[in-house]
Amino acid sequence: VYVEGRRVAEGLLPAEAIEQAQAAGGFAWIGVHDSADLVALEGVIHLHPLAIQEAMRGHERSKFMRFDDGIFLALQPARYHDATESVECHEVDIFAGKRYIVTIDDAHNAIDTDAVRGQLEEHPDILARGPFAVVWGLLEQVTRGYRAVLGGVENDIDEIEDQLFAPEP
Repeated sequence: VYVEGRRVAEGLLPAEAIEQAQAAGGFAWIGVHDSADLVALEGVIHLHPLAIQEAMRGHERSKFMRFDDGIFLALQPARYHDATESVECHEVDIFAGKRYIVTIDDAHNAIDTDAVRGQLEEHPDILARGPFAVVWGLLEQVTRGYRAVLGGVENDIDEIEDQLFAPEP
């Protein structure tokens, strides 16, 4: 639970976190590692049924949906594995409203939410802007991950070009 850009509570059940955030005028950041857990949150936060359906379906393309009092995002963070010269993509879903943000990371750490949390907590003036500051932080981490992927793929292309245009057949 965050109030005025500072963490005031942690380790609460989602219903308790939402209740405390509303009472203090802050917001709750709820991390979920299984989209099936959304069913339990549905009654607590009143997430839009269509957004829940999108999150439960999985393997969605990146998208942004706006509902009455909140948003739903499906993100595709990527990682480059140099040893296998491969790109790994996962889906992370985000629900955000005035008093909550819910991150759903079925892959467990497709986005390093601890790093995002730490960076945002170093800047309480940004975090005080609420759940959408967290959305910004998560999007920033995803786009930074793309830079690493692009660098790895570019290196692979350079290696292929060196092999193709080498003097020996």
